[in-house]
Amino acid sequence: MELNLKNDIIFKIFFAKKGNEEFLIDFLEALLKVKIKTIKIEQEVDLGKLAKNEKTGRLDLQAILNDNTMVDIEMQIKNRNNIVTRSVFYGAKQLSGMTEKGTDYGSIKKVILINILDYEFLPFEEYVSNTVMVLDKHREYEMTDKIKFY
Repeated sequence: MELNLKNDIIFKIFFAKKGNEEFLIDFLEALLKVKIKTIKIEQEVDLGKLAKNEKTGRLDLQAILNDNTMVDIEMQIKNRNNIVTRSVFYGAKQLSGMTEKGTDYGSIKKVILINILDYEFLPFEEYVSNTVMVLDKHREYEMTDKIKFY
């Protein structure tokens, strides 16, 4: 039997296993083009709790970088035509989870959502793109650096 990192469970086991942090760091450094000193995997994989059809709004993998940026990684093999809505949902869920009554919005951590897709999503040659929120008539102005999509 051939194991494939595109399989959700294999992906989670490989990247979210304690002791495999170096592989996740290498992957994220190459993708984000930043130097990562430390990384904390938020939830190690428990094979007994993985259910094939679960739909709890939980990401495949979540890590916190040395600068406290939250990185959420989602593996999507099949095009269900919902990746944009799904990504916005995950991002909003992460940001709202950092707030409670009286929260200073300046203290909210940055969130990076990474979607690894096994299908063509955008008709561009680049296979990695960084999407940010910009103004319609002033594309050079980035609205926020609190959330980015890859």
